[in-house]
Amino acid sequence: MEDKKYAIELEVVTPLSVGAGNDNDWMRGIDFVQKDGKVYVLDMRKLAEEGIDIDRLTTLFENSDEKGISLLIGNKLDNVSKHVFISPVSTTNVIKTFLRTQLYNKPVVAGSSIKGSVRSALFHCLREKGDNTNEVVLGNMKDGTDLMRFVRIADIEMPSTALINTKIFNLRKDGTEWLGGWKHGTSETTGQYRPNGFNTLYECVVPGKKGFGFIALAGKAFELMAANTEK
Repeated sequence: MEDKKYAIELEVVTPLSVGAGNDNDWMRGIDFVQKDGKVYVLDMRKLAEEGIDIDRLTTLFENSDEKGISLLIGNKLDNVSKHVFISPVSTTNVIKTFLRTQLYNKPVVAGSSIKGSVRSALFHCLREKGDNTNEVVLGNMKDGTDLMRFVRIADIEMPSTALINTKIFNLRKDGTEWLGGWKHGTSETTGQYRPNGFNTLYECVVPGKKGFGFIALAGKAFELMAANTEK
């Protein structure tokens, strides 16, 4: 069995969020400002290059003074931002960011995430009735028989992202009956949708966007493992 490499295409069919971690969340009045229906994610290097007073700006950041930041920057918001998004709704919460490459700051779907999805799909496709463990169906990492160790999937860069508003829909009890509703506050759940209140903005890749990468299969190594296992 030869080693093979295949080009693959990833197309997004529902809003896709690949979280970059809580440490990378954007905070209003520090990382971004909202103005005229847009979210401006600020870039410190560009702020300095545009001659913005960094000492004054630091003081404004310490107080999350969004209005003061906007006044200090003035009409240079576009010039000093690394990202500009249409804002689906005003928010005082953090924005959950998408995973990006360190070098070029491009949104990326990690190959490991795709590989995990492929693993799950193969598990459900290959398992027989009664086989409920990965070790039985796909092999074991400890003895080198794990099938997925012979599969490598590259990270896939995506062309762009947008901000998507999400809202908590939870269960509430009305007497003895459980009903679904939109959560607007700590003790406020109703059937009436409102975009604010217990909502979170996510940086997402929107449906229809495509990225390209590759999947590599280590056929020779797999063949050698299979031969040794049969002995």
